[in-house]
Amino acid sequence: MAIVSSPRLIPDSDSAPHDIGAKKGGRGKTAAGVFTQPYLLPLVIGAFEQAIERKVITEEEVSEEILKGFLGGHGRKFYGVSDATNETVVLKRGSEVIQESFKGQGVEVVPFRRGQSTWSVEWK
Repeated sequence: MAIVSSPRLIPDSDSAPHDIGAKKGGRGKTAAGVFTQPYLLPLVIGAFEQAIERKVITEEEVSEEILKGFLGGHGRKFYGVSDATNETVVLKRGSEVIQESFKGQGVEVVPFRRGQSTWSVEWK
């Protein structure tokens, strides 16, 4: 059984991104972590694909039911959040490129795997 089928595990992203200046070791310190939040779902799906290719897990261990639990169901149940929604996530292979950076209010944040092709996410 895949570890992601455990109701105790949910994905997480770095929700406190650091400015590019903090990532370059200014004043002898470098901010840890990578910014993944806008691309969390595509990165998780890509990681599963790589694990299957490397035979770390099998395709059967990454069923739609397991993914639904891991990517949202387990967390909603743990935190007591209703899952009454009609929205569906549709992922399309390799149709998006991760932005080089995000700029705003005097900061620039560089996302993990910038410039690489990834899954696109559409909400329906």
